[in-house]
Amino acid sequence: NVLSGQQLTSGIFFEQSYFMAKIAFLFVFVGSMVSNTVLFFKNWKESAVQHEILKREQLALQYETLKSQVNPHFLFNNLNSLTSLINSNPAKATDFVKKLSEVYRYVLDQKNHEFVSLADELKFVDSYVYLHKIRFGENLQVQIEIKPQQYKVIPLSVQLLVENAVKHNEISDQKPLSIRIYEKDEYLVVENKLQKKSGSEGSGTGLQNISARYGFFSDRKVIIAFNNETYRVSIPLLTD
Repeated sequence: NVLSGQQLTSGIFFEQSYFMAKIAFLFVFVGSMVSNTVLFFKNWKESAVQHEILKREQLALQYETLKSQVNPHFLFNNLNSLTSLINSNPAKATDFVKKLSEVYRYVLDQKNHEFVSLADELKFVDSYVYLHKIRFGENLQVQIEIKPQQYKVIPLSVQLLVENAVKHNEISDQKPLSIRIYEKDEYLVVENKLQKKSGSEGSGTGLQNISARYGFFSDRKVIIAFNNETYRVSIPLLTD
């Protein structure tokens, strides 16, 4: 009888232990599910917020670029160039209008794109530089020393760096401006002679915007460096 009582007690103990283990497992499982669900929605919310911030940054960069293209000075200078070409070189005037339309079309086409191929961006930069060379002639030299390969960049980023160089530096017979676009350590580098003209200080909004947008896609930072002779901005080259 004693043995039977011990067996009964032992059986009840194991039965209760098994039941408690199932309850504990159920609580752990439910807790894990709740925790993972909360974490999922937290990450989803953070991702949605980051996406909205990125959209605002992208729209801000597009706005800054578009604003610079419709700037009265930009339009006035290009219309003056076009007027002189119509009389002196009608064929070149036709090319000028094509390049001008390519510039505006590209700005508008990239509004919904997070990335663009480096080849497309450099083609856009070529059209943009063409417009300025009509005005500055050989006093503006832009050397592109990079093979696009499969690289991608943020739309309008390279053009904005070239634009900053043209906008903030003197370009004349006495001081021609040289701009180099090249690759170094999987960065695209835009480098120019530093010959700042008075009253050309900008707000830095464009560079801040580019830096913020690259921060969403790469751990590598946008690098700004300058000395008494050169000004250099390096942006990460992105791949699939």
